[in-house]
Amino acid sequence: GTDQLTVTDVLEMPDKTVLKVNMKSADKKGEDVYSNDIEYLCEDGVFKVSMESMMSSESMEAYKDMEITMTQNELQIPSDLTVGQDLPDADMEMVISSNGMQVMTMNMKITNRKVEAQESVTTSAGTFECYKMSQSMNMKMMFINKTYITTDWFSEGIGSVKSETHTESGKLDSYRILTAIT
Repeated sequence: GTDQLTVTDVLEMPDKTVLKVNMKSADKKGEDVYSNDIEYLCEDGVFKVSMESMMSSESMEAYKDMEITMTQNELQIPSDLTVGQDLPDADMEMVISSNGMQVMTMNMKITNRKVEAQESVTTSAGTFECYKMSQSMNMKMMFINKTYITTDWFSEGIGSVKSETHTESGKLDSYRILTAIT
């Protein structure tokens, strides 16, 4: 499938910059499967992503008539990356209730974040100098408990150029490659 990210607005403030992005995903047949508006924040030299933004608006629609309580520690990428650097963990807990009764709890934890290397990555969009970062992502929801290991090649000023997600046993689950910048 494909993901298309479109910057819809850039808000420059004295102490921070907010980047508003629309993300659309399509399956391998080109059918739209996902759309979400995401806000990225750059503050004090740290790129921040709300964990809440990782939830699709379509999946949240299922809970529109319920109460949702969400707590999180956002995903952060500092501007001064160095090989060997440990990065802060991120997590989110979402509790869904109906008429005061808890229906479901979902937890997402991103841990063991580390800058592994500096590498040059070439895609159809060009050649990029990247920091290779790895992390573990654990998702728990009802009877589901899955852990994935992700590796991301991040280029300053561009973002993610390439990423791979493996199951806990090491099997490749998915990958993404930047194919164009327009």
